[in-house]
Amino acid sequence: HLMSEKKNSYTSTLEHLSKDQRQPLKAPGSLLPSMHLEKARQEFTYWFGQAEQSFAFFQVALPQKYYREAALWLHQTIESYYTALLLVCTDYRLEANDLEELEALATQFDPALKTVFPTRMEKEVHHFALLKRACREAPSAEAEIIPPEALYALSQRVLLLRVFTQKHCQEEIQRLTEATSRAL
Repeated sequence: HLMSEKKNSYTSTLEHLSKDQRQPLKAPGSLLPSMHLEKARQEFTYWFGQAEQSFAFFQVALPQKYYREAALWLHQTIESYYTALLLVCTDYRLEANDLEELEALATQFDPALKTVFPTRMEKEVHHFALLKRACREAPSAEAEIIPPEALYALSQRVLLLRVFTQKHCQEEIQRLTEATSRAL
């Protein structure tokens, strides 16, 4: 049952990405389980590490009042966590840095991911919109500076994304490990 859900999620993601027209996608199962496992481990190590590094830079920039830089590092952190999840689970990397598009793809693996950056309250929507706009307009001098309290609130949500990403990637790597063991 879990395997069919994963396959349906994978197929659904491929269909969404195919509509994107950015690049042709590989069909599911194009890698042997052992190759997919090794690649998933490598991608997780790299992209999760990138996210951790970006968040560390964010944590340095924020107290120094480098708010534009902090916003850029926070955006990079979010993008890297979502990229880790997509690469481990689908072997696909979205070349765009559109956080909403990355979130839409990631929520196909777990709808609870939609709660990471909630959209129920106007303030939450505004914070997320500020972050996206700051990254689009950077490094323009006219770029709006995100208030530190908004950056802090967003960073708390990023910590939740970290937990989701780590959990789902480790579960997928475990599933691949078991599939590889059965194939031997």
